[in-house]
Amino acid sequence: MDNIQKAYKIIYESKEELPNIRESKSSDIDRLMNISKIAYNDDNAIHHKMFTNKNINIHVLDDNKTSGYVMSYQMHPTFSDLKSTYIYSLAVDESMRGKGYGEHLLKHTLSNNPGEVHLHVRTNNPDTIGIKNPGVVSVA
Repeated sequence: MDNIQKAYKIIYESKEELPNIRESKSSDIDRLMNISKIAYNDDNAIHHKMFTNKNINIHVLDDNKTSGYVMSYQMHPTFSDLKSTYIYSLAVDESMRGKGYGEHLLKHTLSNNPGEVHLHVRTNNPDTIGIKNPGVVSVA
């Protein structure tokens, strides 16, 4: 099964109900740092600064484990008047991958941020499924 078939299966054949998404709380930081450390295979100190920065929007899966997050912030428009959002980080706990949670977080961010949404994808991340052409996405 190739990555496109895996992504299709995750998106369209998931029978499990997806958890709600909520804004993160200060009590989530340690859990989110752990997910980030494992997902990105590093202990990046900048992540801690981002998790505690009031200008950063962090939304989490509101399940009993806080199994994933998406971190984004508003960018100043450069070439147009379009609102522009940058997704800095998106990660799901290893044990909860393959359930469509990452896409659920991404769709949440896209639907709540009309205009341009920028997403940086690490080329050395083999778990990135379905995001092969990163760039600018316009959402109506």
